[in-house]
Amino acid sequence: MSDPKQSELDTLYADADAGVQEARQRVRDASAGKDSARLDTALDELEAALAHREAARLRTREDAWILTALG
Repeated sequence: MSDPKQSELDTLYADADAGVQEARQRVRDASAGKDSARLDTALDELEAALAHREAARLRTREDAWILTALG
């Protein structure tokens, strides 16, 4: 039987990772043009998406540790 809480955390991380991939694509698109303001915005979005993904990863680890400790 799968753990629904772990499945929820996996989904959270997958969503955050998808956001990182979208932000990376916006950076690539913006860097292909000459609009530096657009590139700055895309880089800010990428930075935020990476922070969100890292928070999701850390939450997964923390929850797994708590579940193991409670065993």
